[in-house]
Amino acid sequence: MIQLDLNNPEFQANLLALAKPDAWAVLKTLRLMQTMSWEQLQSSKGLRWELIQSCQGSSSEGCIP
Repeated sequence: MIQLDLNNPEFQANLLALAKPDAWAVLKTLRLMQTMSWEQLQSSKGLRWELIQSCQGSSSEGCIP
């Protein structure tokens, strides 16, 4: 199961700046992502997963070590 950390101030500011329907769509997608494994996320055709280059962590967390 994927764990989401939504405490990033830039993410929070962008989320709160969205129109209500868009914000609900983001939250719905995040809820879906939270139920998936990394393999499911990466193979999903509806979600365009991309590795975050600035991420600090292990490759099992989706980061470049």
